Amino acid sequence: MKKANINLFIVGAAKCGTTSLYNYLAQHQEVFFPQVKEPNYYSSVESRIKEHYIKPRPQKFYQYKIIRSPEIYFSLFDESKIHKIVGESSTSYLWDKDAALNIHNDFPEAKIIIMLRNPIKRAFSHYLMLRKSGQEKETDFYEALKTDKKREPKFWGKGAFLYEDLGFYYTQIERYYKVFKKENIKVIIFEDFVENAKKGLLDVFQFLQIDESKIEEVDFNRKHNQFLAHKSDLSRTMLQIINKAGSFKNLVPISLRNSIKERVFFKNDSKPKMCNESQKYLKEVFNKEILKLEELLNIDLKIWK
Repeated sequence: MKKANINLFIVGAAKCGTTSLYNYLAQHQEVFFPQVKEPNYYSSVESRIKEHYIKPRPQKFYQYKIIRSPEIYFSLFDESKIHKIVGESSTSYLWDKDAALNIHNDFPEAKIIIMLRNPIKRAFSHYLMLRKSGQEKETDFYEALKTDKKREPKFWGKGAFLYEDLGFYYTQIERYYKVFKKENIKVIIFEDFVENAKKGLLDVFQFLQIDESKIEEVDFNRKHNQFLAHKSDLSRTMLQIINKAGSFKNLVPISLRNSIKERVFFKNDSKPKMCNESQKYLKEVFNKEILKLEELLNIDLKIWK
């Protein structure tokens, strides 16, 4: 088995803009990403959805898979030979305690990109995503936080949703600093990136040493992972059943599938706001974490405070 020369890993964090970055970079002709956006090969994660374990079909795009086989994983990169940057993007790699070392064992010179968002807002965005998918039943965010804190095991895809745990960035980033060269790690603050995506992406082009002039060809208008509100509790339940069944996914192309879902199950509505109780609670949870992170990264995170 011949391993592809993978030299870029976008490792997270979850709900911090990695999908947008992935889609912007994928438009560059020197960059190759496989048809499976998140293969999760280097992390030990689980999933509540059986389809995530099924072998991906050639030429079909998948947002998320759990791939254990090295033959299947490296076959995803068969068409990458002419590209300067060959990468993948699995947000579980930042959370998983062994992923940094696993990646380093195969590709010690790879470049690592980490996107971080205010952990309070990250947790709320995570909650809204799970409400949208039908996995989270709790309609009140503060109650959801308290319930999730009691869930066991504290494991990605099994047990807890990890609303708080995924926001403890300090230990997660430290694992990468211990095994990779610091000059090969780029940490991006989500709030800075969205304020000027073109400037932020140009900075990434420079980090990857790819043609900066191609920035003019990138489409920044398309929005990724937008908030959508369910039409009713019934629509949420129906979507959850369809997702578990998997037949809808297998029979209908992804573009048509998303269009049908948006029309049938969702409505245009304003994005919910976090209540003061939840915000106060999470500030206490993450206050010390943010201070430690400022010291580790040598940056001022006042935008989070």
